[in-house]
Amino acid sequence: MADHKTPPSEMIRVPTALIPVVRELSRLHRQGHTIALQQGLEELISKFDSNIDIDVAPAVNRFCS
Repeated sequence: MADHKTPPSEMIRVPTALIPVVRELSRLHRQGHTIALQQGLEELISKFDSNIDIDVAPAVNRFCS
């Protein structure tokens, strides 16, 4: 009979500011809280989207002229 062990977790580097968020998302994943994990990821992504202040007008004007 084959021994089906879960492979060891892979270590990754993340920016220092994201460490608490990544730990919480990892905990949710380990505990099987799929919906909470998805909501956490969506919240994190929305924070990135809302904090980005990019002025695209010059680039758009350059390509539309």
